[in-house]
Amino acid sequence: MLSKKINWYNNDDARFKFLVNCSSGTYVRTLCVDIGNSLGYPAHMSELKRTKVGDFSLSESITLDRLESIVNDGEKVPMISMANALDLPSITVSDEEATRYRHGQVLNYPKRVEGQSMFKVMSSEGDLIAIYKPHPSKHGEAKPFKVFQ
Repeated sequence: MLSKKINWYNNDDARFKFLVNCSSGTYVRTLCVDIGNSLGYPAHMSELKRTKVGDFSLSESITLDRLESIVNDGEKVPMISMANALDLPSITVSDEEATRYRHGQVLNYPKRVEGQSMFKVMSSEGDLIAIYKPHPSKHGEAKPFKVFQ
């Protein structure tokens, strides 16, 4: 979305803001140059503010100054659990299955996450046990990517 306001600093210098909703890997600086080329002007980016990355938004973040204040005041530091931070499909397993996942065994790929490149394994208590991925040579089986102790 392009702002409705263009600031003219002199006859050769126009500045404006725009909002980009893009995927990871988008070169916003290059986009600015391309917009300038389309308008017939040389262009560059003078400011970039990420308002969201994945599931994390700017409104949910805190500044380093605020974090320092929290630590100095002895308050509990607000943290997102690893399980919530990982944007992966998940399965919840029984205690018996959890033992096999905790030991990093190669197991049948769970049907409920079939077709996914990775999935997280959660205990019935909500703890993150492991991250699994398809086995490269054993079709239909999954192997650990990372096991958490």
